[in-house]
Amino acid sequence: MTTHTDETPTGAIARRNFLHSLWKILGLLAFVEVIGLLVAFLWPRKRQVSEGEFGGIFNAGPVEGFALGSVTAYQRGRFYLVRIDDGGFLALSRKCTHLGCTVPWVADKNRFVCPCHASVFDITGEVVGPPAG
Repeated sequence: MTTHTDETPTGAIARRNFLHSLWKILGLLAFVEVIGLLVAFLWPRKRQVSEGEFGGIFNAGPVEGFALGSVTAYQRGRFYLVRIDDGGFLALSRKCTHLGCTVPWVADKNRFVCPCHASVFDITGEVVGPPAG
């Protein structure tokens, strides 16, 4: 028969304290990482946009260089610049609102026609033919 005493070896207490402290440190480290991820996710990033790139400023040239009712494509900026009949300008995205295909300008039809799913847009970007909505 063995006798049980309340005494424990000194190494067991030190090991238990060490493991307890280790769990506290690892838990704190995990908490700090989660807070860091949340801050990185929610904090807005300032992206530097150069002139002449998508989202930046474009120098299209003098107003007189654009005829009324004209459509000029800007490949680098991924948009069309339309000179409206009233003399104003309208910038239109090249992406189809249906599935994001690049929509070319078809001058002889005076329309933007999507090659993917045949959506049709007028010169102001309004949907003329579905499936775009």
